[in-house]
Amino acid sequence: MTDPVISPDGKHMWTGSEWIPAPGSNNTSVSFQDSVVTGDVIIMNNNIDDISKAIIKLFPSTIFNRVLNGPTQRVPSGVELIDVMDVSLDIPKNSYINKLEEAKSSSDSKAVASSLFNLGVYSRLEENFVEAKIYFEDCIDLYKTIGDEEGMTKSAVGLGTILFLTGCYNEAEKLYKDSLDIALTIEDKSLLAAVYYNLGILHKYSEMIFEPDNFWVPQQEWAKDNWGECLKIFREINDISGQIDSLFQLAEFEFGTSAESMYGEILSLSSEVRDQRNKANALLKLGEISEWLDKRIEADSYYKKCYHIINMNFDDKISELAVSSKIASNCYKMGELEEAQQLYLDLLHTSRQLNDVKHEAYSLFYLGKIANHNSSFEEAKRLLQECYAISTEIDNPTITAELLIQLGIFALENEDEEEKQKYFHEAQYDISTNNITLEELEIENVGQYEIWDLFNSLL
Repeated sequence: MTDPVISPDGKHMWTGSEWIPAPGSNNTSVSFQDSVVTGDVIIMNNNIDDISKAIIKLFPSTIFNRVLNGPTQRVPSGVELIDVMDVSLDIPKNSYINKLEEAKSSSDSKAVASSLFNLGVYSRLEENFVEAKIYFEDCIDLYKTIGDEEGMTKSAVGLGTILFLTGCYNEAEKLYKDSLDIALTIEDKSLLAAVYYNLGILHKYSEMIFEPDNFWVPQQEWAKDNWGECLKIFREINDISGQIDSLFQLAEFEFGTSAESMYGEILSLSSEVRDQRNKANALLKLGEISEWLDKRIEADSYYKKCYHIINMNFDDKISELAVSSKIASNCYKMGELEEAQQLYLDLLHTSRQLNDVKHEAYSLFYLGKIANHNSSFEEAKRLLQECYAISTEIDNPTITAELLIQLGIFALENEDEEEKQKYFHEAQYDISTNNITLEELEIENVGQYEIWDLFNSLL
């Protein structure tokens, strides 16, 4: 018979589907199954592995800090939660386990609780949510026994984070709110700010998961309120890093010059503490806002500064590629086609080296448009056909429609009825599905043809 799998603290045993108290452990804490409430989880069953996989799939990089890769996504690639204690995966886990054993040997209850907390955070960062939950529950029990309200609150925040990551939003919210009450009582401002921040994250993501059509209300307003409180506290205690995190979250609720002001403050704070990562993210967002405000020269400056920071401070070719794409696109929109062409040629080369098919497709598309503008029609057709072969990677339906229409026009000019029908059918579908108007499309020679009449004839 295979030996049972016992948790690191010896208190729980894995049955193959759930953790239960190990024989002789006298553990009375609530099991994970008891914490899964019907209607409050992503997967409606009690399989912790399935729930964890669902969360990991939804947030593919649960690394708990802002990353350069994909910083412009509406939904960040990672869940951004403030830790109440620093723990590093660079340190071997056995080091934390040894500290726990040493604390147990010395009968130092506070040291044991602190080690349990550290191991809970470490397991969470490893995405071992089952183990993390066990550590945090044991930690709460021990802090409760020794009457340490601050420690108990920190551990409850840790457990709430695990419940959040495994889909138990109602229970996570209850733990956070209970922690908030205690943090207010003991007047621990750092802890209070951390709880407000986590509550904001919970409200933001739970709404986006379950009711994406109601993105802004009511949970989003609660998230905004929590981050507002969080920012006030971080300013009071002069926590620059906390201010930056809170401002990044609050800036997502703003548009235009209001958002520009917030990202400007983030840029200033990041520069003050020499936080190159968040400085790069702020510059990127300022570039996007400047583009939106049609301040393209300013956008170009922001993007190039962002690229420089990444290039000088990080070994991150993917982020370099993403920012280079922004620079090239903005250059194209400014009408600097010769410079844009060279930028896109460089992008095409780099994207193929990195096997980044999305940026390869965009590079081919814009190189095709530039070739068409320069009357190099055969070259334009070749480039756009290459783009079409990988066009599923393009996440902008307007660009896809432009690509299809242009290829349809080439087929029309070559009197290739079959190809014309194929491209125009696909374009018509994209346009009608995404409510695109002809005015939104940028096609060099579209005026020569009654495109809508052609589409209507295909219906």
